[in-house]
Order: sequence, then C-alpha cells, then structure tokens
Amino acid sequence: MEQVLQIDFSFLLSGTLIVFISFALKAITGMGAALLCVPLLAMIVDIKMAVPLELVFEIVFGAVLIVQVYREIQKEMLVVIVLSAFLGIFAGTGILLYASETMLRIILSIVVFLFSLRIFFTSGGDKESKGKSGYFLGFLCGFAGGSIGGITGQQGPPIALYLDRKSVV
Repeated sequence: MEQVLQIDFSFLLSGTLIVFISFALKAITGMGAALLCVPLLAMIVDIKMAVPLELVFEIVFGAVLIVQVYREIQKEMLVVIVLSAFLGIFAGTGILLYASETMLRIILSIVVFLFSLRIFFTSGGDKESKGKSGYFLGFLCGFAGGSIGGITGQQGPPIALYLDRKSVV
C-alpha cells in the first residue's frame, strides 16, 4: 500500500506567489517581506507554520544580502543588535509554541498596525548620535525585534525604528 503525496496545485501556486511578491517587495524597498508574507501565508496555512516558513526564506535572503553589503556593515552596531535579537528569539519562540492561534493573530495584527502607523506618520525626525545610550537602546530594540520575530516572523519593526534614529554618517 503506497501512499501518494497529493499536492494541491492552487495551494502551491498561491504560496509561491505570496513568497515571491513579498521578497520582491523586500528587494525593492529593503524591508517589508514579513509584513506581507506572514499575514497572507497565515490565510492559507496555520500561523505556527507560516512564521517558521517565512523565517527560512528570510535566512536565505539575508545570507545573499550580507555577502553583497558586507563592507558597508557597521560591525559594532551589528554585534549589539544580533546578540540581543538572539536572546529575544528564544523568548518569542517560547510564546509561539505555547500561545493560542487567536492570541498569535492578535499579536501579529498589533505589530503590523503599529508599524504601519509609524511609517505613515514618520516625519524624518532628528537623528541620534552614537554612544552608550545608543548601545542600550540598540540592545532593547534588538531584543524586542527578536521576540516579535520569534512570535510573528516580523523582527524588523523595532530594529528598523532603532536604525532609522541612528545617524548614517
């Protein structure tokens, strides 16, 4: 008795289109893949499956991007954000494992809504300079990004807000 793996073509096509369009948006704008990908994937699969699936694509896309921009990375800022994000990922993953589907959808909705408001009302603002308070804020934003990323796959909003406040020069 052989079991035949049946793949629903419309499911495969819609999932592929969601991922492709989401990461095309990220390639054009530099952000936003998870903001589009996770909510749309959650419409066709369980959110507890959509988040890790999107994160796999983020890792691949991120690895390609790092190779291309390695020389321009500010290493000291990267260390603070990455280490704190890893700590946050553990907290967020624990919540993902034990929270209900409804609670996860509420958290996802709040994150998307708040970040959308921030983008809509951004006026450029004044930039911060580097320093110890910048590292502490970087740690907090990295941890928050990791936690939210572990829950929703959208680690970008807190980290993007932090980097937006840093002076580029």
